[in-house]
Amino acid sequence: MTHQTMTIPFDPADRRIDVRHDVHWPCKIWHLRARKYYPGWTSNCSKTGVKLTLDRPLDLDIGDAVRIDVADPDHPGIVSQANMAGAVVVRAAKDHRGRTEIAVMLDHPRMTLQPPAARRAA
Repeated sequence: MTHQTMTIPFDPADRRIDVRHDVHWPCKIWHLRARKYYPGWTSNCSKTGVKLTLDRPLDLDIGDAVRIDVADPDHPGIVSQANMAGAVVVRAAKDHRGRTEIAVMLDHPRMTLQPPAARRAA
């Protein structure tokens, strides 16, 4: 899996100021209000936030609390929502394919969502 740094034009509505990494990793979110897991994949990650796409149309609202984890295909397992990174939805939209694209701000700015190989090396 490749890992690239990308520069994205400034958008005043975007709160992320850290460098984004263009990454496409499988992930899942735990939506606290719905009390359900949803699969998806990341589009880009930074130290403070993540943009991701979920496989179905969902009614997520700005301000909704979620928890997120990136899958490690080399070490499959079940991650409980208590061990996932906390985040808040800051943007949500449905695309023309019936998927939901969201951006979340992590509760604790850090590179919580590392590529699977980096997690194994740590």
